[in-house]
Amino acid sequence: FGPLECQELGIETFIPDEFGIKRAYPNPFNPTTQIEFSVSEYSMVKLDVLDINGRVVDQIESGYYSPGIYTLSFNGKNHSSGLYFMRLSSSNSTSTHKVMLMK
Repeated sequence: FGPLECQELGIETFIPDEFGIKRAYPNPFNPTTQIEFSVSEYSMVKLDVLDINGRVVDQIESGYYSPGIYTLSFNGKNHSSGLYFMRLSSSNSTSTHKVMLMK
């Protein structure tokens, strides 16, 4: 992450250098986990949950995001135990992260 000085306010802000999922915590989880991700430029972002066969089983978020670091929650109470993939996508990039739901 690189600092960007806001001279008018005299504060320092961090804008991520890259787009992607940083981590899911806890992982393995039951039934909720927090997904942390970064956005490096203003863009339309989707965060989907895929099963082991690559099918979208849930959409956590879809919307426009400014550069920054964000955390969203996923509740897997309506899904069975197993391996899932969190896929973060924009028009320019895609990032995937494995998570394990254990009930």
